[in-house]
Amino acid sequence: MLRSLFNHRVLTIAIVGLIVVPLVGYVVLIYPHRTSFELNELKREYSQRRSEVSRVKQSQGNSPELSRAKAEFDAWQDAARERCMQIATTEGTTAEGTTALLLVTRWWPESSEAEEAHAQLLDATDALPMDVLGEVLNNAQVGKHDELETWRPFVARIITRVEREPDHADSAWVLSRASIFVNPDQYSTTSPCKEFVAIGELILNRFSDRIGIQNFCEVVGGQGNAAQWGLDYEPHLRQIIEVNPDRFVRCTAKFSLASIVRAGGIERQAEAEKLFAEFLVEFDGQTEYHAQGVEMGNRKAAQRILAGMRQHGLGKPAIETVGVDLDGQPMALADYRGKVVVLSFWATWCGPCMKAIPHEKELLEYFGNENFAIVGVNGDSQNPGRAHNAVQEHGITWRSFQSKRADGSSIDQDWHVGGWPTFYLLDSDGTIANTWQGMPSPPLMRTAIAELIDADQ
Repeated sequence: MLRSLFNHRVLTIAIVGLIVVPLVGYVVLIYPHRTSFELNELKREYSQRRSEVSRVKQSQGNSPELSRAKAEFDAWQDAARERCMQIATTEGTTAEGTTALLLVTRWWPESSEAEEAHAQLLDATDALPMDVLGEVLNNAQVGKHDELETWRPFVARIITRVEREPDHADSAWVLSRASIFVNPDQYSTTSPCKEFVAIGELILNRFSDRIGIQNFCEVVGGQGNAAQWGLDYEPHLRQIIEVNPDRFVRCTAKFSLASIVRAGGIERQAEAEKLFAEFLVEFDGQTEYHAQGVEMGNRKAAQRILAGMRQHGLGKPAIETVGVDLDGQPMALADYRGKVVVLSFWATWCGPCMKAIPHEKELLEYFGNENFAIVGVNGDSQNPGRAHNAVQEHGITWRSFQSKRADGSSIDQDWHVGGWPTFYLLDSDGTIANTWQGMPSPPLMRTAIAELIDADQ
């Protein structure tokens, strides 16, 4: 009897434990962060649904399927926007509430809620503790350059906060993170905005020896594809490299310095090669630390860039490129010798590639085909029919190589292409005069082409 009673009590305690322990764990560990989980899920689903619309657009074009996908995305966005505003109201001036405001400002700048969200975001920037502000910035999703004017007042408030609290342990990190919000267009023909300049000056004069400034280094270095405006920040990177003891910061600064020097024209290519080689020696990717993955990624990029520079660098002759066009007919890059050529690596699965086509058509219309040509290299090896459809749909009049060859090799690998689209500008002798990863601004490309054509006159 006593044994039975004892066993009954043990069983009761065990059952209660099985119920209470997970419940306590939920209350202590999960419940306080449930809103953060929800916001992360919103970000994940937004990206997923947006990608699905892009996928349907690329595969189906203007079709009932695309209309349906857009309608579903619009309905989801209405509900998500409303939920973000509810979170902002409920959570108030917290990391979660401020992140919700930032998402509304980021994703739906034309909505009726955006103006209110932006005003509350500016107020929260003044009120949040510095470390919490850093958390909000770290969770942000930004990158569209056409939102620059939206973010400038926000970043100006951050700069003021940092100037007011320069000795806070997170000030340098917050400032560096803020530089992403006012990151100039990679191929901008204008100078960076005054907020970005102010961030650079603060880092140069106050924070060059502080941990956490790697984002600023990445921005000015273009993550390996630096723009010419980045040359103004060469002194900043050189000082950071000289005085900063943090391996992560030094890794990004050295990689970015090599990238910036590479953007300095033909006369600095040898110096850039030397800097990339030195980077690979110092940062071998074998040191175990929190940013080891980033270091290894930078190494792979540096190796690719260095190999490309040695074979396809500015001032080097274009390699012999032969293959077949989209119709299976033989073609060779040498057939265009005597003309200035834009060699365009593109694919239908690449959104920026497709957005570049109208600009390419404008270039051909502007310069004509007597002294100028566009030659494509298409990467639709899995579905070559899409390239044919794109040629017809978009009125592409220039020929394109099929990048993938019958033997398994590819033209894009021969040219060490690291991203799509990539453009090489060749002079009439077949010498590489410029290169861009991503579509440069039309005025920038037009000027570069015109200079080469004028030099032949």
